[in-house]
Amino acid sequence: MAGGMKTQLWSYASAFVFIARFLSGVTAVTHYSIPEEMKEGSVVANLAADLGLDVTTLSNRKMSLYTSEKTQETFSLNPNNENGNLYALKTFDYEIEKEFLFHIEARDSGVPALSSNVTVHIIIMDQNDNTPVIVSPWRAHGSVVEEKIPRSTDKGTLIAKVIAIDTDSVHNSRITYQFLQNTDATLFSLDQYNGEIRTTRMFSYRDSRHQRLVVIAKDNGDPSLSATVTIKLSTVETALKSYADMTEVPIEYDIFSDLNLYLVIGLGSVSFLLLITILVTIVLKCQKPKPSKAAPPCRNSVISERNSTIADSTLVSNDAYWYSLFLAETRKGKLVVRQPVPKGTRYIVSSIPRSTGLTETSDSAASTLQLDVIIENPIRIFNIELEIMDINDNSPHFRRDTIHLDISESTPVGEKFSLTNAVDPDVGSNSIKTYYLSESDYFNIDIQSGRDGSKFTDLILKRALDREEHAIHNLILTAVDGGSPARSGTAKIIVRVLDTNDNAPQFDKDSYTINLMENSPIGSLVIKLNATDKDEGTNSDIEYSFSLYTSEKTQATFGLNPNNGEIRVKGMINYEDFRIYDAEIIAKDKGTNSLSGKCKITILINDMNDNHPEISIKSFSSPIKEDIAVGTVIAVISVSDKDSGENGEIDIHISEKLPFKLRETSDNYYELTVSEPLDREKVPEYDITFTVTDRGNPPLSDNETVSLELLDVNDNVPQFPQIFYTIQVMENNPPGALLGSLTAHDPDLHENQYLVYFIIEKEIVNTSMSMLFSINPENGNLYALKTFDYEIEKEFLFHIEARDSGVPPLSSNVTVHIIVMDQNDNIPVIVSPWRAHGSVVEEKIPRSTDKGTLIAKVIALDTDSVHNSRITYQFLQNTDATLFSLDQYNGEIRTTRMFSYRDSRHQRLVVIAKDNGDPSLSATVTIKLSTVETALKSYADMTEVPLEYDIFSDLNLYLVIGLGSVSFLLLITILVTIVLKCQKPKPSKAAPPCRNSVISERNSTIADSTLVSNDAYWYSLFLAETRKGKLVVRQPVPKGTRYIVSSIPRSTGMTETSDSAASTLQVGF
Repeated sequence: MAGGMKTQLWSYASAFVFIARFLSGVTAVTHYSIPEEMKEGSVVANLAADLGLDVTTLSNRKMSLYTSEKTQETFSLNPNNENGNLYALKTFDYEIEKEFLFHIEARDSGVPALSSNVTVHIIIMDQNDNTPVIVSPWRAHGSVVEEKIPRSTDKGTLIAKVIAIDTDSVHNSRITYQFLQNTDATLFSLDQYNGEIRTTRMFSYRDSRHQRLVVIAKDNGDPSLSATVTIKLSTVETALKSYADMTEVPIEYDIFSDLNLYLVIGLGSVSFLLLITILVTIVLKCQKPKPSKAAPPCRNSVISERNSTIADSTLVSNDAYWYSLFLAETRKGKLVVRQPVPKGTRYIVSSIPRSTGLTETSDSAASTLQLDVIIENPIRIFNIELEIMDINDNSPHFRRDTIHLDISESTPVGEKFSLTNAVDPDVGSNSIKTYYLSESDYFNIDIQSGRDGSKFTDLILKRALDREEHAIHNLILTAVDGGSPARSGTAKIIVRVLDTNDNAPQFDKDSYTINLMENSPIGSLVIKLNATDKDEGTNSDIEYSFSLYTSEKTQATFGLNPNNGEIRVKGMINYEDFRIYDAEIIAKDKGTNSLSGKCKITILINDMNDNHPEISIKSFSSPIKEDIAVGTVIAVISVSDKDSGENGEIDIHISEKLPFKLRETSDNYYELTVSEPLDREKVPEYDITFTVTDRGNPPLSDNETVSLELLDVNDNVPQFPQIFYTIQVMENNPPGALLGSLTAHDPDLHENQYLVYFIIEKEIVNTSMSMLFSINPENGNLYALKTFDYEIEKEFLFHIEARDSGVPPLSSNVTVHIIVMDQNDNIPVIVSPWRAHGSVVEEKIPRSTDKGTLIAKVIALDTDSVHNSRITYQFLQNTDATLFSLDQYNGEIRTTRMFSYRDSRHQRLVVIAKDNGDPSLSATVTIKLSTVETALKSYADMTEVPLEYDIFSDLNLYLVIGLGSVSFLLLITILVTIVLKCQKPKPSKAAPPCRNSVISERNSTIADSTLVSNDAYWYSLFLAETRKGKLVVRQPVPKGTRYIVSSIPRSTGMTETSDSAASTLQVGF
């Protein structure tokens, strides 16, 4: 026993010496740098080589390297430590993860296992993989920025500021700006560092009104990435307008230059002459001409041109004619009749009012319209009869679009069902001619004709119906008329087939065999029968019952539910008394003539396993040491069962989660052995339950539980709750301040868990960690030994070791990261606009400056941390709060309106820049603005050379166009007046006193005229609709004569008789 103890102690000492040697050559933190976007599975470093270890030595001494659990998703070691390489398990992104800090643990395979760890610090190196993003000026994706600036803009004025950001590291994200395109390189300049675009001189008349600037923002990476923005600048003529706004007094003398004045005078003169000319013309036209002595009194209108048109005339003729009319729609609602007459005669045109009555006779496709026309001086009566023929302009339609029919499936073939007829407003051959039915295997139609020619149709059943096969039939009935082209109308027929009881209930199977266990409880379900009936309603309702062939024993043992077909246990079932039951079940529907179906059921009773197996513990050892060898026997068990066959066969088992297993030694005897190494710190005591189960159906079982206690050995290294501690301490802390408690835990017991804490020495700039921090060796409290300054020392990184008091002692260490927190102890410093210490910034701006123009930009810096150094800007003093605005985040001062003459020429702005600390610190800057009168001067400078294209501004152009238009109208009016006054109509000596309208050419069209004729004729008319609601008649006359035109009022009565497609119009002349 003594020799074994010495061997074990020697093993512990050897491993401890190896660990000590391992750590003696290793630095506290091992640093590595890897590029971002490294491929997954790449080798980060060879840890074994960097730590001065030989992989073969580790293997021979059964030593292994392990990473902490928190790095298992990012880094891993070779599973078998074959080469000591550390691998990356994923691709890293510098913008998301900049560094990793974790432990590598070296652990042997001794009992107890000894280990130690080293901290690995991996820094992700940035690659230039992010393109700069233009954030100002803002624009939609891919769009162009458009800006308007006054042409009076001074030299050095800020036009725009391009701002781009890059999410890469500081070196790669440094942005420079350049012009990629510039319409005029002499007009604009670009600051390559801050992106400000300013004018290098004032605009002149030669400069284009539209300027296009393309700015490229490039980062400092290698290779460099870039982004571009296009700015379109439009210059506007706001100099004079702006000056007028500043003075707020009329400046018509500036707007109306000499040229403008001449144009206005010319336009007014020509307009006055045009007005005088028009008035003279009106006076001359309104003056009544003196009657001609040569011409007798006549009210005729004579048109000398062939294509002249005369409106609204009345014609009187001495002869009567028939006119053939065509019906047409016109704008004025008149019926125009034109009848050719022999060559040389005139035309007669008349109008008939629409209120004329129409009559339609029955059984006719025409209607007649009779009219009487009376003409005075001399009094004559003319008769006109119009016959209106019917056309096929109406489609047949059904009174109901959908026809519903309910037909029993037992209806005999050949049965007829009346259908709704279609109607057609047309008459004669244009009325309904026949009907058609859509294709159907079950129906067709029978068409009959009435005495009056109407068509009737019936639906005929041509094949027996079966509701179960086809419950609803959808048909289409079409009515077709006899017109050319024919018209049609349709109606939908929905036939619903009514059910009859013609299907018997059916079971799923003809016979059923069921196995049922004895001693089944009363009420338990044996089987649920299901019979189906294809009918519907009460014809498909089913009732279940036992047939007369079912024994009373079966009916007493089992019950049948007549509504749902469930068979349940009703009496006690004993396998030894009765093993097989037979029954016959009948399913009957509830129809008028009920039908039924049946099936057979056989119930087989199975035997039950009703004896439990037994277990007996023969020997058991407890407690045992946690380092007991695998395979050691700790208990012996025996089992038995009184049943026979499969019910007597026994299986024994324990929980698979336990580190033990059972081994059969002989019939029904088993040994319990240790299958895995035990760990008291994880499980100090085991409750082992032995479960025995027979193979009956259902199986029966029994169990026995024993408790196994484990004794402790020093096999656990002290563990900190975290592998990495981050402690924040506010700068300007007092010496001796408590920073935190780093308490480790050792799950061992007694002296094996008593811990002592140490700081592992590390020098920083010739300063030892023990000079900066101290730790209480008993409780792990960490203290600061000096006051820290954030601006000098921002963080510290060192290790704390915890060691237990076991034999041999075990230890572990943890990395502590001390972060010095910033206090707001630095005042913001204003760096732009630059000024000497305490002095005032003075700027000059033109009074013509537009609204929204950038006046100045205040920039302040704060050396505190990001949170405390966030600067906001406010006006502390502002001479006119309505004139300037200040962006609180970027410090831009812009005009909120244009200057007016009331505004002071000197403005004083005091801007305060406040940081985000608590309490907040601030700095101020005073800006004195002086406005200068450069608007008119600039405009004059631009016009020092000829500006022919600028002289013709919009106002001048409108004046010239107006003057030319009025002059043209004046000239046309004078020429027309001269022509009218110089033209003298010759009186007609041959024409007698009359009211005729005479047209010299036969193709002229004359409407609404009045003519007198000595002869009476009948005219054949075609009915036509005219613009003025009149019936125009044209009658050819002999060659060489003129046309005679007359109008017939629409009030002429037209009558329409029933059942006729034509009307008659009669007009008397």
